[in-house]
Amino acid sequence: MNAPVADRLLLQQLLASWHRENAYLFGRSMRAPAMQLSGNTQEMASWRSASRTIQVSRVLIEGHPWSVVEEVLRHEMAHQYVSEVLRITDESAHGPAFQATCAARGIDGTAKGLPVARAMESEDGKMIARIQRLLALAQSDNAHEAESAAQAAQRLMLKHNIDLRQRRGATYTSRRLGEPTGRRPSYTKLLGGLLTDHYFVEGVWVDSFDAQTGKSGMVFEVLGTPENIEIAAYVWDFLLGAAEQQWIAHKRATNKRADADRRSFLNGVMMGFGTKLDAQKVVSQQEGLIWVGDPELQRYLKQRFPTLVSGGGFSLGNASAYNEGKAAGASIVLHKGVGADSGNQGRLLGTKG
Repeated sequence: MNAPVADRLLLQQLLASWHRENAYLFGRSMRAPAMQLSGNTQEMASWRSASRTIQVSRVLIEGHPWSVVEEVLRHEMAHQYVSEVLRITDESAHGPAFQATCAARGIDGTAKGLPVARAMESEDGKMIARIQRLLALAQSDNAHEAESAAQAAQRLMLKHNIDLRQRRGATYTSRRLGEPTGRRPSYTKLLGGLLTDHYFVEGVWVDSFDAQTGKSGMVFEVLGTPENIEIAAYVWDFLLGAAEQQWIAHKRATNKRADADRRSFLNGVMMGFGTKLDAQKVVSQQEGLIWVGDPELQRYLKQRFPTLVSGGGFSLGNASAYNEGKAAGASIVLHKGVGADSGNQGRLLGTKG
């Protein structure tokens, strides 16, 4: 078991998150408050205007991912903004000025409870059940049957998202994938690109922190509807696991063990799987299923990250290992469940057309 992370480090990380969000979302319009940890089990966090203090509960920090902690912090920063910048004192705490501040920045403005994705509507639930049945077929030992089922699941998801965009009124949220790391291997960047190109989400590499281990670094944050985020999270976990399994088998067959070969091979896996998705996109377009994007998701992305900066390029590595990985990636069939990771059971597959 990991030793508890020192309060001083937690407060430093909270303040660092405050400064980052103050720059991103509030145009550096506020002065930094005092940060305090509390033992309150009923109140996750609070803004105290008299003492200029934001209190955050240890229960929140110890029991939830840092992304949830930061969402709660943004909520309290919105209170601070209304109090110190707008100087509005004649409304209720969660009144019109507060709600407008949150809406303009993509902040969860609910008065109570954790920021969570909305429950899926009943018609979405029926569609999800159909996708799950197709993905179960995609586990077939018959390669043709498995591929056909996976492609059918993708077409159904594409149709659903086209219909959802026409219906409008979608709710958007975000989730961070992976553990904080100081390095961003090229294959994870490629995987992030696959998600944004084919799975109806947007993605941004962001600074994060693990309050259980005290480790900080970058993670990939995806933004989209709750259903599509579930899909993207599943694809992220599935492909990372499948790519590692392919590398282990390749290493045994070739006796290649260098880490540089592994990274190049994993780059190839992601590119190979992406080539398959590109081909499936062409088929969908020929069938008249064309995805033209989601302006509302783009608006939500700009709310959350108004000053996005594009990342730099990267090398695909050793050509031989890369090409071998690409061939392996093209053979992967995405299906329901991955190995012994029961936490991923039931997540779904989708692709933009």
